[in-house]
Amino acid sequence: RRARRGPVAPDAALLNIAGCTATNFEGVAQALGYRREETEDGIVYVTPQPRRAARRRKPRRQTRTSTASPFAVLDTLKRSGR
Repeated sequence: RRARRGPVAPDAALLNIAGCTATNFEGVAQALGYRREETEDGIVYVTPQPRRAARRRKPRRQTRTSTASPFAVLDTLKRSGR
């Protein structure tokens, strides 16, 4: 919840929840995708930018149906316009 409001400083409460020291927390935060920034107030961690969803490509349609396929008859009917 704190990260939604902006940069997060690794205070005692956060380190207690994470179960690690300030030195170890840097590795944990980086593994979660947070960036470390040094400010006038000290070290803070900035939330990662959301990843953009990859575009899904439509699968290519097969132009010919194998003669061994049970759908071969349907394909011939479709091509003949029936």
